[in-house]
This record gives sequence, structure tokens and C-alpha cells, in this order.
Amino acid sequence: MTFSLSPRKSLKVVLLLAVLFLVLAVEPQPLQADDIEKQMRELLAEAGPFPEAVARPRDPVNTELTIRERFNRIWNNFLGFRVTYATARGKACHANQRVIAGAIEMYNMDNATMMKTLRHDDAVMASGALVRGLYLKNGIRPPESDCEYFSFGDLTKNGIVYCRRHGTIEPYYKAIAKVAGVKMPVDERAENLQIALAGMVGLILISMAVLIVLFFSRRQSSEASDADK
Repeated sequence: MTFSLSPRKSLKVVLLLAVLFLVLAVEPQPLQADDIEKQMRELLAEAGPFPEAVARPRDPVNTELTIRERFNRIWNNFLGFRVTYATARGKACHANQRVIAGAIEMYNMDNATMMKTLRHDDAVMASGALVRGLYLKNGIRPPESDCEYFSFGDLTKNGIVYCRRHGTIEPYYKAIAKVAGVKMPVDERAENLQIALAGMVGLILISMAVLIVLFFSRRQSSEASDADK
């Protein structure tokens, strides 16, 4: 018993594979929470353009892997290596920012003269306002020597805490990129890789389709010749 596909069915299989590849190759961007995006829009309107360290941080922390990073992780795991793409120090910096933001919120609830802006010393020095007021048990320890914590906007409203090296926390960073129309570096790399992969696989699939059509055409011609004889 032999199994064969007609040229039309073979083309359908190839097209189905192409569609499946495109669906898997294009990484869907996670939806941003409406309230975070709204907050960033209001911040942009009130405080003006985002600082470069916020919109384009020198060392951004992204916990989601691009297609290339996923392939690299599979390959390195196969070879026995362990790879982490969201650095521990970057994540520690973002954790510090959350702690600082929580301390500022408590400070503003307790004090008539609220903290509208953050200075680095307020969070890391024993004489800083947050440490002196016991809103932080100890001064924050930056994970990198060039981590410096500041604020953008009014912290009693929509202001945010950020680091000069690692930018702001990931939900804010993604919302800012969307609101300000800034393409994130990780997105640019992923986009270029996706285009290259889509082109390469598309070319392979088209070549397969052509070969299948030629194969069945020659087979039908051969069968017709044999029938004539």
C-alpha cells in the first residue's frame, strides 16, 4: 500500500507549515495594564519628555526572552551550559526601586511636607530622609557601583523612581516605550531576527513547493507516457 499526495494537497501542506511558522515566529507583545499606560501618559503630559535614562536605559532589564535568546537557551542547555538573560544585578536594582517607592509612599502618608522628588542620598545614606525617618531600615545597597536612584515627575502624583543605569521597573519601561513611541533595543534585535528567519524559512518552503509540483508533474507525465504505450 502506497501513500501519495496530489500536487494541490501537497501545496496545502506546505502553506499550512508556512502559516504555522509565522504564527510561532512572531512574538506577541504582552498587553500593558491600562492603568499603567494611563499613568505614563499623564506623567508625560505633566513632566515633559522622559529622561534618556528612563526611555533608553544603558542596561535595561527584560525578563522575557526573544526568539534568538530562546534558541540560544535551548542550544546552551543542550551543551550543558546555564544562561540567564535578565541579570541578577539588574533584577536586584529593580527590586530596590520597588522598596524605595514603597518607602516614599509611606513617608508621604505620614508627613505634611511630602517628598516630591528623590535624591540618591535619600535612599542610600544613613542621613537620608527615608533612612533617618525609619521608612528604610538601612540604606539601600545599589547592586552596581554606577546605580544611582532618582525620580522623574511628582512623586505625590504620577512620578516614578528610576536608576541611571537600569532605567525604571519593567512594567513602567514597557508602557513608556509604547507611550513615547520608543522602540526597545530588545524589540529591535528580535524584529531583525524574525525578519531574517521568516525570509529564510519562506524561501525554503517556496522551494519545497516548487520541487513538489515538479515531482508530481513529471510523475503524471511519466504515467501518461506509460499509459499511451
